[in-house]
Amino acid sequence: MYILGIDTSSIVATTALITEEKLLCEYIVNNEKNHSEKLMGVIDQVVVDSGIDINMVDAIA
Repeated sequence: MYILGIDTSSIVATTALITEEKLLCEYIVNNEKNHSEKLMGVIDQVVVDSGIDINMVDAIA
């Protein structure tokens, strides 16, 4: 199971792709609360760097 984790609750945005067993990729970006401007690109980069297809993501947390 692949889980895409997204946290934009603070000044720093974190996006990660994990399985039940390990962290595949993580990006921590300081966008100074402008997360919406960069979030889609960061999500895309996490998925690409993990080596999976976005359609393989089972859950978003």
